[in-house]
Amino acid sequence: SVSRNHTIGVSFERLQGEAGPDEAQVVFGNTPDADYPGTVQDTFINVNTSANFSQTYLNTYTWPAKTPANAVLIKFDLSKLPAGAQIQSATLSLYQTAAGGDASYKVSAHKIINHNPDLRTANGYTYNGVNNWTANNRSYNNIPLAQADIAPAQDENSLDKSLGYKDWDITGMVQDWVDNSASNYGLMLNSDAAANSDSYRFFAASEATDAARRPRLEVIYTIPAARTVIFGNLPDAHYPGTVQDTFINVNTSVNFSQASLNTYTWPANTPANAVLIKFNLSKLPAGAQIQGATLTLYQTAAGGDASYDVTVHKIINRNPDLRTATGFTYNGINNWTANNLCYNSIPLAQADIAAAEDTNSLNRTNGYKNWDVTKMVQDWVQKPALNYGLILNSDTVASSDSHRFFAASEAENTTLRPTLEVTYTTD
Repeated sequence: SVSRNHTIGVSFERLQGEAGPDEAQVVFGNTPDADYPGTVQDTFINVNTSANFSQTYLNTYTWPAKTPANAVLIKFDLSKLPAGAQIQSATLSLYQTAAGGDASYKVSAHKIINHNPDLRTANGYTYNGVNNWTANNRSYNNIPLAQADIAPAQDENSLDKSLGYKDWDITGMVQDWVDNSASNYGLMLNSDAAANSDSYRFFAASEATDAARRPRLEVIYTIPAARTVIFGNLPDAHYPGTVQDTFINVNTSVNFSQASLNTYTWPANTPANAVLIKFNLSKLPAGAQIQGATLTLYQTAAGGDASYDVTVHKIINRNPDLRTATGFTYNGINNWTANNLCYNSIPLAQADIAAAEDTNSLNRTNGYKNWDVTKMVQDWVQKPALNYGLILNSDTVASSDSHRFFAASEAENTTLRPTLEVTYTTD
């Protein structure tokens, strides 16, 4: 850790980091300048069973000598930071409201590990009012005080007795939390383990009456340059030869070589066709962060209802061979999962799809139609073995014989063939 002396004035208009032209600067907390208010929780724990979540102050205290007796716990909800954000700086600021004891008092910032505390109920013994912190002998009477549930200090501030804002650099831990949000158990500001007895520094909490003195986290970040690529069998594709498609019917027909992809409702409120598409995404780099993924098909024919809902689903349970798939089997031999959603209980893959990720209410106007498949593409990048493809499902509440047809990858006009446009970033 880096130890340094900070001199911060009492005015809220203090020096702050400034974002460069390709950077974004945001503030988390319950302060007047917060971009994301309501994103912080805080408390402090003591060598007792008190829960201090609703207090207006956050205390660090040494008692007896060279022994932490309080510790401040803070959690920030960073979900507003975009996936793949590169953290250039992250500065935690607390307003010091009182000081006593030693003229210089070291308060260190640590990432909480091992246990994910509930700050509403945490105390010196337990991290959630029930389960104990990891045992250790670093505080009075072996009360754990979370001292064995923190990583090494990422920053240390030697605080004098002057009141005002004090800062800690927590860039590393914020980057860790962006990269792995599930590990965000919050942070600890720990009391000085080398100070004289009854030395302390107190700070305003997120419940402080003066909102301008509440804790804040200022983050400056960049987003890696995005790249957009197209998968499909058409002239402008970056990765041609990466798509297979077919449609299945309530019969044993194999339609892999057809130039059309059909959705059809028959009888009323019952899917009779389903479009199956697979994209080979192996050209996307490992760890790619998918910013957007759009599936585009060209509607060539329409009939029946004026508006027709076509939903897009990730295929699960079965990995179909599109060269041989039918309404009965996913590979010409083995059956789709049984269900009674279609005519005569022909399975038509209806029990082998996840919940719809997007729905497009299609009118009768022919042309390009789009579906957002960002989430499933991200899932497939993270777990390529689960890329069983997708289904465009027929409308389940349409009149009988309503339909929408699309150009397939075998369509003679190559500009009408299905495409997948993916925008992604990498670290």
